[in-house]
Amino acid sequence: MIRIKQKERSERTLREYDMCKRVADTLRFFRYNIPPTSEIIGRAVDAYMRPYINSLKINQSTYGVLGTLAAGYELGVVTNFAYSSGAYQALDRFALRPFFKAVVVSGEIGWKKPSERIFAVALRRLSIPPEKAIFVGDDYEADIVGAKRMGLKAVLVSRAEDEVVCFDARPDLVVSNLQELMGHLDELI
Repeated sequence: MIRIKQKERSERTLREYDMCKRVADTLRFFRYNIPPTSEIIGRAVDAYMRPYINSLKINQSTYGVLGTLAAGYELGVVTNFAYSSGAYQALDRFALRPFFKAVVVSGEIGWKKPSERIFAVALRRLSIPPEKAIFVGDDYEADIVGAKRMGLKAVLVSRAEDEVVCFDARPDLVVSNLQELMGHLDELI
């Protein structure tokens, strides 16, 4: 019940509901008053997130694509991840942080995609105006709608079995993987 209310509020406001605060609020319901900054909550959330982070996989070709892109462009990551420490752990697990000038995590800034605010933070950190930026994402609602509202070009990475339905915003390009994107960069710039 508590999680459902937290999720509904987050969906309605696009405010990210920090994972440690989620746990503290749940414990408060059961009359345990432990602050979200408590070490015990941090350890519990780390333990909860560890199996998820360890289950993540990366396509080895991603390193080549990111290396090529990082050599010519300023790259950033914008992710909806309620536990910011977990997002950095995932990036570090795959040694991805060096590719990115900016990392923007919803749990860190308090706003999640498709909120314009999270995209604005990324653009500010990259010192790029919206019309010069290309956002690549795999979630139509969060990534494409949010990016287009901010005036960015948007690329949807969509598996062949996904149905691409465009109501609010049309992606500038739909690709099946990051390697395919490389062949279309000139069209987008």
